[in-house]
Amino acid sequence: MICEICSFEVRDRKHLSIHILHSHKMTSKTYYDEFLKVDGEDICVNCDNIVKFENLNLGYLNKKKEKKFCSISCAKLSSIVNQKQKDTCMKKYGSSTFRNPEKNKTTCLERYGVENVLCKGTYFSKKRDDIVKKKYGVDNVFQTVEVRDKIRKNRNKSGDWIDYTDDKYSTYREFYRISWNYYKSIKLNFLETWDGYDFYDGEYIKDNFILDSNDGDYPSIDHKVSIRQCFNLKKSPIETSDYDNLCVTKRRLNSSKKNIDILLFQNKIKNPS
Repeated sequence: MICEICSFEVRDRKHLSIHILHSHKMTSKTYYDEFLKVDGEDICVNCDNIVKFENLNLGYLNKKKEKKFCSISCAKLSSIVNQKQKDTCMKKYGSSTFRNPEKNKTTCLERYGVENVLCKGTYFSKKRDDIVKKKYGVDNVFQTVEVRDKIRKNRNKSGDWIDYTDDKYSTYREFYRISWNYYKSIKLNFLETWDGYDFYDGEYIKDNFILDSNDGDYPSIDHKVSIRQCFNLKKSPIETSDYDNLCVTKRRLNSSKKNIDILLFQNKIKNPS
C-alpha cells in the first residue's frame, strides 16, 4: 500500500495511519476524506447528517462494510432495522415480539440471589454507589452541578428543556397537569374512533395491539404539537389534548418525533435519504 502524499510503501492501512500521523502530522480522518472517501458514504442512511468516522480501513462504514445511521433515533426510524430485530427474535425464539422477563428474573436469582442485580442492597448497587461517591463525592450523580448542567445543555440543544425558574414557565406545571389529565380522560374514546392507520407513515397498525406493549410497532397516542409547544403558542390545556391534536403512531416513531414539525417528520420517514 502506497501513501498518497509521499509514495512511501506500507504493509496495510493500520501502518498507513501510523505513517501519516508521524510523518505528515495528519489525522486518519483528514487523510481518508482527501484520498479515499467515496461520495455519500459519510451520510446517514435515514437523513442528511454526517455519521461517525471509524478508521482508515472502514472509513464511515460499519463493521459489515455497510452504510450506517447517525444516531439511535435514526436507526429506530428504519423499517430495515426494525425488520432485522423481528427476524432475529423469530429465528431464536419463534416470536417476532419475544420478551422473557421471567427468564431474566430466574437467571438473576440463580447467579446473584435477587431478581434485579441493581436493586438496593445488592453487591452491584453498592459497587455503583461507591463509584459515584468516589468520582463525584455525592450519593447520586444528579446531585452534582456538572451533571445537571450537561443534561440541561443537551436538552436545550434538542428543545426538550423547561426552565422552571424562568417566569415564562411559571404556570407550565399547572398547564401540563390539566392537559395531561384531560388527555387521560378521553384517550379510550379517542382510540375507539381511530381508523387504525399510523398518522405519520400511513401503515395499518390496529392489529399491532397484540404485540408486547414495549414493542417498537405497538400503537401509541402522540400529541401532534407537543404540550410544551402548545404552551408556548398560548393554546389552552384542553385544546392541547383534544382530538384534533392527537394521533396514533408506532411507539418507535412516537419516541423519535420529539418536537419536530409534523410535515418535516412525515417527509423524513416517508422519504429517507
